[in-house]
Amino acid sequence: MAEQREPYGLYVRTKSVDNTLKPLIRHVNSLVNHRSKHRDAGLSKNATILLSDVEEASNRFVSVGKTIAYENDDVREDLLSACDDVESSGSVMMRSSRSYLDDPCSKDKRDVMTGSAKELLTAVTRLLVIADIVDLNRVRRAARQVETRLQEIKQSATQSDVVTTYRNFTDDMANLSAVTGNRQQDIKDQRQAEKLAGARAQLMKYGRIVLTSSKAYVRYPEVASAKANRDFVVAQLCSALSSISATVAEEGASKPHPLEKPGGLASAIAQFKNIVNGIKETAQGMATKDARLQQSEVVSQTIGVLNEKMDRITQESTTLASAESTRSFRSEKIHGECLAVKEGLLGISEALQSQNHKLSATEHAHKISLLVDGVLQKTDNLHTQLRRAAVDHVSDLLYDVDVPLSVMSDAAKTMNRREMEDHARAFQDHCTRIEQASSRVTAMSARPDHVKMVKLAAGELRLLYPEVINAARTVAVQPTSKIARDNLEAFEEAWLRQAKLLTCAVDDAVDIDDFLAVSEIHILEELRQSVAAVQSADPDGMEQAASAVRGRVTRLCEVVLAEMQSYSDPKYSRYTGDIQQAVSDLQESHVPHFTSCIDSVLDQLSENAEALVDEREFQEVATAVRDGVRQVRDVVQSIRADAVANDPDAEIADEDLEPELPPPPPHLLNETEESEVTVLETETEREAETVTRGHAAAERPRRGYTSRQHSRAFIREDERELDQGELTRLPPEQIQEIQALKKEKQQLETEVERWDDGTNDLIVLAKDMGMMLVEMSDFTRGAGPLKSTMELISTAKEIAEAANAFDGLIHSVADQCPDQMSKNDVLAGLQRITFYSHQISITSKVKEDITTITGDSPQALENAITLITTAKNLMNAVVATVKSSYVASAKISKAAGNNSTPVIQWHFKAPSKVPLVRLESQRSMGQKSQLAYGTLAPLRALEDFHGRPPPPPVQESDEEML
Repeated sequence: MAEQREPYGLYVRTKSVDNTLKPLIRHVNSLVNHRSKHRDAGLSKNATILLSDVEEASNRFVSVGKTIAYENDDVREDLLSACDDVESSGSVMMRSSRSYLDDPCSKDKRDVMTGSAKELLTAVTRLLVIADIVDLNRVRRAARQVETRLQEIKQSATQSDVVTTYRNFTDDMANLSAVTGNRQQDIKDQRQAEKLAGARAQLMKYGRIVLTSSKAYVRYPEVASAKANRDFVVAQLCSALSSISATVAEEGASKPHPLEKPGGLASAIAQFKNIVNGIKETAQGMATKDARLQQSEVVSQTIGVLNEKMDRITQESTTLASAESTRSFRSEKIHGECLAVKEGLLGISEALQSQNHKLSATEHAHKISLLVDGVLQKTDNLHTQLRRAAVDHVSDLLYDVDVPLSVMSDAAKTMNRREMEDHARAFQDHCTRIEQASSRVTAMSARPDHVKMVKLAAGELRLLYPEVINAARTVAVQPTSKIARDNLEAFEEAWLRQAKLLTCAVDDAVDIDDFLAVSEIHILEELRQSVAAVQSADPDGMEQAASAVRGRVTRLCEVVLAEMQSYSDPKYSRYTGDIQQAVSDLQESHVPHFTSCIDSVLDQLSENAEALVDEREFQEVATAVRDGVRQVRDVVQSIRADAVANDPDAEIADEDLEPELPPPPPHLLNETEESEVTVLETETEREAETVTRGHAAAERPRRGYTSRQHSRAFIREDERELDQGELTRLPPEQIQEIQALKKEKQQLETEVERWDDGTNDLIVLAKDMGMMLVEMSDFTRGAGPLKSTMELISTAKEIAEAANAFDGLIHSVADQCPDQMSKNDVLAGLQRITFYSHQISITSKVKEDITTITGDSPQALENAITLITTAKNLMNAVVATVKSSYVASAKISKAAGNNSTPVIQWHFKAPSKVPLVRLESQRSMGQKSQLAYGTLAPLRALEDFHGRPPPPPVQESDEEML
């Protein structure tokens, strides 16, 4: 019936008016459409009863309307006039209906009855609309009353006046909230309802602060920041009241909000893809030579438009890629995808302009379709990287959003105004970066409602943070004032609540798959930093990394659990149960274990700054956290298999936890003299040598180190087993460290024995260092070739020399490596080797009570364990560096092709020769002749090729051979 009411200029705002009109409209329609015969199915009432129902409804409208008119003087005349119209039009309707029922075949009487029915509906609608104005006036009166109370608070001169007026203000606010809430639920226009909801939220937010800000101003009127707080709150409340009054008075459908539109970059990409899809349709019409020429011109113009749009997309993508929080690997991918899309457009253009008439029209169209599909796929890849770059920014800011605020607040309470101002600028920068990150998310969102919510929340945050700073300034001026502190706490609470709303809006705008992928990579970065901090014995770095890991994991779990609320259907019960279990394992098992491990390391370092920790154990704990995060992501995405299969960042998330370490601590480097440990070159010397690092390794001096590989065989475990009697004489702590060292030595053996050391100086150095470390460990238990402390110190010097030689080779590889991530991995391993070789030199030189008498003194035992632990960590670093150097060398060779020779030649060691036919002297007594290759399986041959001793061949009987 909305279409019937529009010609009369009447607009129904509320659902209640619509619901009231529906019964009358149904009765009138039934009466107008009544036939004495062949009635429509479902019409069980006869015409007399329908007429009676219409008359009764009309009288009820008149009665209620008059009652409302006598209770509301402001609309009395309009309501009484509307009641008279309903009464008169109802009487006309009754007469015309009875006349028609007496003669139902008369078309004229039916037309008269239809006209009177429309007049009755119009009169009733006007009555209800005027009655609805009563509710509007009630809302307006409530808003004016609150505004009056607000002005009374503003004019209050004492604390008691403020408190008294505020009590009345809260009562009026409660009344306004009730009537506005009812109106919000009843209003038909969804946008108007959202406006009322926003205004009510504004009233609730600032209604709590108006008391504290007014009390602070009344108490300290001379403080400009206190006055600014009070004026801001009053202005925001008045703005909300004006919004309520304007919204309830709106007529007609609301226009979309100015912010309710798709993000700029997302919209540009969508338009680009639509135009590209149009090329495929155009290509289908190239059936003849003339059509091909004509359509080629059209498509060429389209390609020009696409190039212009792509230039704009590239410009905005470059801005996002060069932002601070965008990871380097993602920036490279963004640039690469932009270039790939442009190359795809060039390929389409060339295919359209080519005059290859050997292809049929169908083949030509198919070729262009393939090129178009390729461009669309590359555009989707670019869109994914841009979305995740935006998520990079918000993820770095929203997991610990309250830290700058807390720091500023604490500085204000300590009476340090200068420090407070410094932290205030940091807090302002933090808020600005949050707003910028939010705008990047909206730029990549295609949903207008999400864009609007994020921008509105970010705008409120922008308005609020200067007042938080003003409240902090008031506290800095009056640090002991409870009134000032209460005011600051109220503004802090409002800012945090608004930051939470912004976080929720951003989470709604971000795709869950993008969030999970980015969060996993960020947590992996924090875990690497924690491992690096443990390896460099940096307590501050450990605490920061641990706090970041906890914060990011907590935010990950919150977002995942919020996402699960959309799967409330019982058929998803198993799916949501698996997610809750994975989240529980991560939060209640892996992260607490990680935190306790960090605390344990911090306790060790607090007791002894030079204490050594078990790096491998800590890496295992960190790896468990990473695996827990991966499990959460896998379970969430298990319902969408393509999300995992097509993840473009899978290779980044699968990397290990080897970090990029800082240089060794200066206090450790200063403990040894320059004559005992060769110090790394200064940056100036290193830059001067960069030119020569591209030459072969033979042209680089080894800094005095001469390989002793010719006099040392790399001893295997079966050649140096610990005697059980000897083990019983060693302390348990030393036995545990020796066993751990054996495991590291096995890993080093497995890695270096795969390679041919004839052309690889790096493997020679690794073998030498491994053997020297084993000798030093043997010395602590009274075994091995080292017989005195001086020999121990001499071996430590040799390790330092080998580490310096490592430095030359590794830097040569790093300088030539084209991949920045591989280069960083190589240099990180080198830093660890340098650090632990220094520690071994220091331990051997300073702790002179390392003797061959095991367990005679606690100090000797501690020094022995320290030396073994350092040797174990150094072996671990050597293994990681050899692996990363091989990867970097492979990338150097791939980038250079056959034009250059890499610094280090990597060749697998040839497998040991096995005779095809064994001699009789090599066979066991009574064993028949058999071919060696008859029992050598391919997997065993591969194990032999990788440097592992082959298992003994299986002996077969003569019958089995036959």
